[in-house]
Amino acid sequence: MKGIQKYTFPISKSSTLRIGVVVHTSQAKLNARHRKITGGEVGEVEAFCHYEHVPSTDKIAELHFYRQHITPQLIAHEAFHATLVLARHWHADLENGDMEEMLAETIENIILSTLNLIWMPAKKDKL
Repeated sequence: MKGIQKYTFPISKSSTLRIGVVVHTSQAKLNARHRKITGGEVGEVEAFCHYEHVPSTDKIAELHFYRQHITPQLIAHEAFHATLVLARHWHADLENGDMEEMLAETIENIILSTLNLIWMPAKKDKL
C-alpha cells in the first residue's frame, strides 16, 4: 500500500504473538484507514489501535500513526491499548503478580520496539 510503512515485532522474545505498526505518510491516509476499519464517520484521529479482524492470525494488534504527529506520549498511549488487548486475550488475572509483570514487560517492549522502528532508521540516516 502506497503512503505507509509497515513493521511487525513479537510481543516478547518467547511469544509467537505479534504487534503491527503502520506509519501513514499523510493525515488523510490515516483518517481513511480508520474510517475503513471502524466503518465510522469520525473526523481526524491522531493515532489508533486496531485489534479486530487483523488479517494475520499471529498479529494481536496493529498501531496506526501519522508520521508527522508521532510522539513518545502517543506511542505509550497506543501501546497501553495494545497491552489491554493482550490482557483480554490472555484473560489476565491482575491479582497475579507474575501476570502483572508480564504485562508491564509487554508494554515496555511495545514502546521501545515502536520507538526503535520509527525513529532509529531516521537517526542513522542523519549520521
